[in-house]
Amino acid sequence: IELYKGGLQRSNFLPFIDLLKRHCDVYELASGIDYRRLVDSKKHQVYFVKNGDTNKTIDLMFKVFANNENDSIRPKTLTIKGRNVTLKRTCGGVLDSSFAELCDQPLGAIDYLTIAQYYHTVIIRDIPKLTMKLRGQARRFITMIDTFYDHHVRVLFTSDVPCDELFQVQRIEDVLADDDNRKLMDDLGMTSDDLNAAIFSGEEEMFAFERALSRVYEMQTADYWNAKQNLNF
Repeated sequence: IELYKGGLQRSNFLPFIDLLKRHCDVYELASGIDYRRLVDSKKHQVYFVKNGDTNKTIDLMFKVFANNENDSIRPKTLTIKGRNVTLKRTCGGVLDSSFAELCDQPLGAIDYLTIAQYYHTVIIRDIPKLTMKLRGQARRFITMIDTFYDHHVRVLFTSDVPCDELFQVQRIEDVLADDDNRKLMDDLGMTSDDLNAAIFSGEEEMFAFERALSRVYEMQTADYWNAKQNLNF
């Protein structure tokens, strides 16, 4: 049982795990198989690793989508809980955006939910490799993908790296070299031996990202893209 795995002072929690094992039946649910990747369904190319022609391809696809909208290409400002979130390039239910615009800003679940309610198709350009130095952006990306998936938003991606290489957990040496991490360790009275804690190891983010990555795979299938009436691609 991996309850509270990587948590601070987990040793104090271990006796409770032993108690659970003695009094409860334990069933292993993790099969290690990502069934979304096994779906026998044709894939659209909607995830692009950037090269010299990528922007032209995405520009053309945006024009195709925009031609089906009864609107002009223009910026759009959404008012969310009294705050204004301005999206630079939209057309009706289509949003042409970037990782920087959607994940570098301090946006949260309510913002992504509102975007999902306004736009049936979203282009996300220039997604970088997400290391732990981009932890805040990585968490926003995860929240955004989860929200878009739940609301069946169609997404096109352009990235610096292939899908399987999007997320990278830091080595212990890199964690130690980060000034913010060192300060937090000092404040908590921690040593390098404590770096297996989830707060530093990125284990929590890794679990969430694996789920989001699985969803990205499903979001590339024809079944996903064609699920909404009159939005076939």
